[in-house]
Amino acid sequence: MPDRHFFSITTQAESLTIKKQSFILSIPIGGIGGEWMEQYLGLIVLVVLMGAWMLVRSHRDKKFKISPDEAKRLLDTTKGIILLDVRSEEEYRERHIPKSLLMPLNSLKAQAPKRLPDKNKEILVYCRSGNRSAAAVRILSKLGYVKVKNIGGIIHWPFATVSGK
Repeated sequence: MPDRHFFSITTQAESLTIKKQSFILSIPIGGIGGEWMEQYLGLIVLVVLMGAWMLVRSHRDKKFKISPDEAKRLLDTTKGIILLDVRSEEEYRERHIPKSLLMPLNSLKAQAPKRLPDKNKEILVYCRSGNRSAAAVRILSKLGYVKVKNIGGIIHWPFATVSGK
């Protein structure tokens, strides 16, 4: 019968070991053990796994990041770049980067294939603070867009902005 466990977790007097296929994490725990270890083992494993997940996600998101200065240079020197604003229509009318295309995050998955048919086109994405644009980059990447970068938030954009439609 195949092993249905995701992780193998063992404890010894001096360490906690978590194994999954070729991944092995051994945590020295000194003289701690016995009853305390049994009581908090689940919490320790959860904290370690969350930390690993956050590290992987942080590294992946940095791969898609571009500074406002670099984005501005690209926009000024390269033709055909799409500048995508994923905020709400109200936020867009209030203030946006010139020549940006509005496509709110909540409709991005449905609108992108129709409005952005070329998946090899360079796309720079922004929002207010950088959270929605990071989510948008992940969505676009999953949809097959290959040249997507996250500028972050308009609150960090030091260049000209406009208001209105």
